[in-house]
Amino acid sequence: MPTDTETLVRRAHHLAEGDVLDVQGFIDLFTEDGVFNGIGGVSGQESYRGAQLGDVLVWMGKFLPDVHRELHRVNVLRDVVAIELSIQGTGRSRRPQA
Repeated sequence: MPTDTETLVRRAHHLAEGDVLDVQGFIDLFTEDGVFNGIGGVSGQESYRGAQLGDVLVWMGKFLPDVHRELHRVNVLRDVVAIELSIQGTGRSRRPQA
């Protein structure tokens, strides 16, 4: 049975889908001090807070306009959530700059 936290995370991922892409709705799900930590890339792990929370959605939407995330596992420990997922979509020919 999903916890309230897991339900919230699943809602956030739904709002980040390419056919929905509700950036403000995604941001509104976070508390004032909420943080979204990415897995890292060329510049290392990124952390997003406040208005920046939507930046990763906008970037991903430009790169993969039909982005879809499949959540395989959601682990909740108090106020920390770890997610195992797959991200799929039709990529554009060039990766946009962040």
